[in-house]
Amino acid sequence: MVLGLDKVTFATVSGALTAFAALSFGGCVTSATVAIALPSDRLLATMSLNSLGKANPDIRVIKSDSGLVAVDREGQKPDKALFDSTFRSHYVELIFTFVYSAYVQLMLAVISVVVLLLQGPQALAQQGCNFGSRVSLFILVAAFIYSVLQLIASLEALVSIGKIRDKYSRSDLLEP
Repeated sequence: MVLGLDKVTFATVSGALTAFAALSFGGCVTSATVAIALPSDRLLATMSLNSLGKANPDIRVIKSDSGLVAVDREGQKPDKALFDSTFRSHYVELIFTFVYSAYVQLMLAVISVVVLLLQGPQALAQQGCNFGSRVSLFILVAAFIYSVLQLIASLEALVSIGKIRDKYSRSDLLEP
């Protein structure tokens, strides 16, 4: 067998994927916690009042003598009717990204443990591989690829929120 893959067992791969899923799950839960703990400032208000949805109000939050004020494109106070029960703000989407990614990591861990219990000591790449081994390998690979993609989405969201926080902090300091 090429590269000694006939010596690698499902137990070895499942153990490694379970450890990866545990670390990724911790990162996603921590990211969600950080996002929930964002201080209530102009950035959080802007994220809470804007959406990518069909009724994107494009609201700006500005500082005034009385505190933070929300205004629409025309400089008017936004209508409360825009924020009905179907409105999903950027802030809610951010939290969803982290929580959904944590669920995906948890599912990878569960799938890895199930494959470990079902296929454990069998070699990953053996001659005359049976149907169950092929299905298990496919499910492990698919779940791993999807969990890595979700982890990348979470990391991109963290980087994005960091860049935006930097921009808002700088503008708050430079505005009179």
